[in-house]
Amino acid sequence: MGIDDILAQKGIVLSANQVAEDLEVGDLFIVQSKSGYRFTSDSVLLANSVKNIASKHVVELCSGSGVISILLAYKQRPSSVVAVEFQQSLYNNCLLSLKINNQQDIIKPLCLDCNDILSAITNKRQSLSVKQSNLTAKPNSVEDINLDGKISLIANDYLNYFQDVDCVVANPPYRKLNSGQTQQNQEILLARHEVGLTLQQLLALSSAILKDSGSFYLIHQVQRLSEIMVLASHYNLQPKELTFICARQGVSPKTVIIKATKCGKVGLTILPDIIIFDKDGNYTQTVKQLYGKV
Repeated sequence: MGIDDILAQKGIVLSANQVAEDLEVGDLFIVQSKSGYRFTSDSVLLANSVKNIASKHVVELCSGSGVISILLAYKQRPSSVVAVEFQQSLYNNCLLSLKINNQQDIIKPLCLDCNDILSAITNKRQSLSVKQSNLTAKPNSVEDINLDGKISLIANDYLNYFQDVDCVVANPPYRKLNSGQTQQNQEILLARHEVGLTLQQLLALSSAILKDSGSFYLIHQVQRLSEIMVLASHYNLQPKELTFICARQGVSPKTVIIKATKCGKVGLTILPDIIIFDKDGNYTQTVKQLYGKV
């Protein structure tokens, strides 16, 4: 059945700026914007680098149109995936993709600001700590025990999705604000630049929601690797594996996949580089295997 037949059968009508494209695996499709942000090979490489999440609870941060969550749910069979995206347009694309792929039962998309989630979690923990301390000590003021009032609706409605998380996966904006080429398209700007979420905020949230010994997977620019390593260690995310990604053999890597373990032991392994193209410009055998083409 072609995509047009699937859309008609499910009663889905795409806008003039939306297109449903074949992911070339498992009869899966992804809805994307024609003129806005579109996922790159980085997302596919990251999704295919995540391991051992069968029957696990996974959270994807900065999920965009949901391609990583869609691939993880299909290939790895986690018990649940929460896909968090701040931009309404990308979130809407994800909703349509899940309906097309019949993945609504396993993937829960949420249109939320990661910083709001972190604030809600922090406030919740502070509230619990204050309440416990006040079992034996009289509060100095109403404010000492009224932190619940500062918790956003996220705490009440969504915080359960961020409990007992086994794995966090993220392909976040790579560029710091006011660095690199400025994008005129707002959707692309927010997806590529740290306008709404910095690297430090991402790592802080990932650590906050991960259980001890949980896994964290991140793809990012090599030029920011030292910053990533310092911040990861600060937030108790011990880097365990690095995989550098090179366009061709002999070319310096531009991106790297980092796997870290929350409260893990010290010890880092450098895995073989992923080379994207061979000398003839075709996908290498490694990439074909990752993409499921062999």
